[in-house]
Amino acid sequence: MKKSYTVEKTCNGMRIDRWIRHSLGSIPQGLIEKHLRAGKIKLNKKKIKSSHKVKTNDEINLFNIDFKETIVQKKIKFEPSKEVIKSNEDQIIDNNENFIVLIKVQVFQFKVVQNQKKIL
Repeated sequence: MKKSYTVEKTCNGMRIDRWIRHSLGSIPQGLIEKHLRAGKIKLNKKKIKSSHKVKTNDEINLFNIDFKETIVQKKIKFEPSKEVIKSNEDQIIDNNENFIVLIKVQVFQFKVVQNQKKIL
């Protein structure tokens, strides 16, 4: 499947790899480089490198390029047990279904060095 695009006046002097990302969406740089080396992306029917700058009215041909953006988001949900909540009940300021706000108690440790106290 061949797709043809024409470079607009606003993109004159832009690198071909940046033009592809600007015009077609967020395609990874590595995928663009791979298709340029394989000759699946051509400028005016010639194989080019990613650093080549496009000019107004240049014809860019893409051959057999399918890219589907997939975003994988991992949801990590920590739910403290009722025992943990109960044991730290005196430190809890606010508790609802989305978050728990705790008072952070700072503990200072002292070490005696040559009859002087130093805070660690």
